[in-house]
Amino acid sequence: MRLFGLVVLGIMMCTPANAQFGKLLKKMGDAIDKASEVTNAIVGENNTEAAKLPEGTVQVNIEGGGTLENPLADYMDVECEGVYGRTTSPSFGEVYAVLKVKMKVPQTNLGIGGDHGNAGNTFAYDAKGTAYKQKMNIIGNYDVQEGFFVRIKLDDSRRFVDVPRSLTHLALVDYMFSTQDTKWKVVKLRDVPIQWDVEQQVHLEKSSQLPVGAPLIINPLRDVLDIQLEGVYGQTTEEGFGTIYTVLTLKPKQPFKRVAIGSNWGSSAPTLAIDQDANLYMPYKNLSDAFTFEPGKPLRVVLNDNTRYKNMSKAIRSMGVMRFCVKLDGGDHSGYIYLQNVPVTWDPE
Repeated sequence: MRLFGLVVLGIMMCTPANAQFGKLLKKMGDAIDKASEVTNAIVGENNTEAAKLPEGTVQVNIEGGGTLENPLADYMDVECEGVYGRTTSPSFGEVYAVLKVKMKVPQTNLGIGGDHGNAGNTFAYDAKGTAYKQKMNIIGNYDVQEGFFVRIKLDDSRRFVDVPRSLTHLALVDYMFSTQDTKWKVVKLRDVPIQWDVEQQVHLEKSSQLPVGAPLIINPLRDVLDIQLEGVYGQTTEEGFGTIYTVLTLKPKQPFKRVAIGSNWGSSAPTLAIDQDANLYMPYKNLSDAFTFEPGKPLRVVLNDNTRYKNMSKAIRSMGVMRFCVKLDGGDHSGYIYLQNVPVTWDPE
């Protein structure tokens, strides 16, 4: 960088300043900075400069090799399960990462990817400094949940294209991340191996066990509505798979007429479920199930229509969290309820 500065100074002394010239200098500087960063990623811990992390950034090891740097550690935990490649031609393929994200703040949507100018861009780099672009240079929006890991498979427009099949490692991967309260930040993967054409395992190790402890209901609408959980049930539809649905009892504290459960009513927080292994599931339809109260009586609601979960593995015996949108009488009282640490009972009599 010292040599680059001297060259720039010499050029500025004999060349009139203009906007185009300034842009050229910035591109040259950015290119040199990125080349230096890729070199540091290759050298690794033997380079003291590479070992220094910006304030607030947390580094975690990736199982199988490499490290992840998270500059948003105050807002979320981020882990990388691995980087995978899919062959698309005899010599090239597409590469993507599988991440797990757990929010530390009440945020339900996360932006990943895209080009954000001075904030940074989403790229992957090999040891020679060759850059690989996303399939589409756009932001992806992903559902997340406070307090629970969610697996995010970036095998969409965020995957990197035209990657040589001969490449076994990526020296550096920059993913742009955004929270509701921060500007864009770069989550970095360093020196990560590429697993080519590997069939990913479906993780149900924890979810196949009954939960430890009692279920927990978080009900922000408790001033106007009592909610009791009867159970979460599974109904077999074919060998090894079935539908999971929820049964609740509602006791209104005001003379409400109707209740709708499910969907998201235009917000960024849809009804969803997350099992104990960070797998996220969406209901059968992005629509609510509606019910009518009888005055003075509790209401038993069976959420086995739009809000049920189809094609679920019968290995699932517990859910980490189930989030439901609840709306009473046109929306004057609405919010989200959460069922945590919930057992799943299959084919009850």
